[in-house]
Amino acid sequence: PGPVPGPSTNPSPRPPSASTTALSSTSSASLWKTEMFYAIRKGKSVDNCLLFNDHDFNLQTKDVEGTQYLVTNNLTEAVGYILSETNENWPKIKRGRKRKRDSSVSPKEIRWQNMLEQLRKFQTHAGHCYPKSTDQKDLWRWTKTQRDEYVKFQTGDKSKLDARRVQLLEELGFDFDKKRKKGDENALTSAKKEDKWQLLLERLRDYVQSHGHSFPSGTEDKLLWRWAKTQRADYRKFIDNEPSPMTAPRVERLKDIGFEFAGKRKKHDAAKKSLSEKNAARQQEKMEKKLEKWDAMCGKVEAHLQKHGDLKFQKGKKLDKDEASVRSWLISQRKEFKKLRENSDSILTASRIMRLNDMGIIFKDYKTTTFDEWYEQLTAFKEVHGHCKVPRSRRVNDGLPKWVARMRHEYKQIQLGKVSSTLSQEQIQRLNDLGMIWEIIKQPPASERAARLPWLERFKQLLEFKEQNNHMNVPQHYPELGSWVHQQRNDYKLLQRGAKSGLTHEKALKLANSGFIFEVMPRRKVQPEILYEQLHEATDLSQLPFQPTL
Repeated sequence: PGPVPGPSTNPSPRPPSASTTALSSTSSASLWKTEMFYAIRKGKSVDNCLLFNDHDFNLQTKDVEGTQYLVTNNLTEAVGYILSETNENWPKIKRGRKRKRDSSVSPKEIRWQNMLEQLRKFQTHAGHCYPKSTDQKDLWRWTKTQRDEYVKFQTGDKSKLDARRVQLLEELGFDFDKKRKKGDENALTSAKKEDKWQLLLERLRDYVQSHGHSFPSGTEDKLLWRWAKTQRADYRKFIDNEPSPMTAPRVERLKDIGFEFAGKRKKHDAAKKSLSEKNAARQQEKMEKKLEKWDAMCGKVEAHLQKHGDLKFQKGKKLDKDEASVRSWLISQRKEFKKLRENSDSILTASRIMRLNDMGIIFKDYKTTTFDEWYEQLTAFKEVHGHCKVPRSRRVNDGLPKWVARMRHEYKQIQLGKVSSTLSQEQIQRLNDLGMIWEIIKQPPASERAARLPWLERFKQLLEFKEQNNHMNVPQHYPELGSWVHQQRNDYKLLQRGAKSGLTHEKALKLANSGFIFEVMPRRKVQPEILYEQLHEATDLSQLPFQPTL
């Protein structure tokens, strides 16, 4: 409202009614429910008199002294007061004083009631309690705050909501979920409390008929899951004679639809049986696939036997895809046989073991040999040979050379300060008394050992040795170069067999071109001159007299 024009030409305005009172004697609760008007004037003059609403009254009269005013909810009375000449008895505004309000109602409560009234109007018009921030930002922010405060109220934290406010919101149909529901859940929001309970009861009845139990999950129907959980909690309060919305008629109606008041879902025997049957079927299908794969691998092994004549695989030799699969399968069958000996689940049966034996696959029942048994074998070896230096190529008492080498390794670890789990001080003393040789070749200190040089450097030294001595038969005890030449001959033998070797074809060709003799023993089958001609005339490395496997 703006300034009121000068005196009206109409008859004298009607004086204020008896119901019109000053602000000091008016109830604050009644004033905030409807829009109020404040008529203000100073003295008998009607010039520049203003008509204000509730929002602007304090702002306009803050620094005004001696101004008379009238508070009314009737616009005609407010205008009549401004134009009236008999106004000496109306209250005046004094500087430093504020309007009096009823101390029993706080401003925050009045604002909350106003926002609730706005929400009631919105709910009547829209059918829900989810205003948009773009349309009614204040109301949207207020409803969001109520939902946040409701979470605190339920958890027992400090909250602006109390039981009375929660009840007022529930009577309005306010949904405390932060997200708006869709479909038929909007109808639940606007329904009354009893109607909402009945609708959810009908929904639960349909769920029980379709699923066979009354335990909906949160992923299937979150609203129904929460409601069923609330009914169980209310039922526990009901039987404990505590305040609860649950009543005896409601309990009967829930029992009629087959509602279970227990806190957890009972596992039915039928469900257990069906689950066990599914697991059994799954295990059976898995076993059938294993058997099919086992039969297929047996066919591969038989084909490998027909092609190669045995099931031996040379160490270090590169295998093709079929050979690698056969080798890994044979290793797995030995593991399965070990499981069978340990009374564990295994795919091997008596008939399958016989089929493997027919193909030449014999599983040995290995026995763990103790230290005392190995010690007795070493004692018997010393009685025959007079020493404990067991050669690695020994065929009699197979396994003794490996055990002796392992004992030497464990002894070396102890000498380095490490802990050994297989060799004790008492066992070391027994082996010393027997004459155990712990170190076969005593290596010189690192400072006295020959320096490692590239292959080409050693090859240059070999050519220098040939210029000085007119031959390349370097003695093995010759400093540094003798051991290198010996190593080249050993690598050449490995290259011939197709095993892993430090000598490549290019290096072998360089040695042959320089006149190097790979075999100096009388048993060599290829003369040096013939070997030199073959290496020299070979245009392709595959034409060499040996056929290495790369």
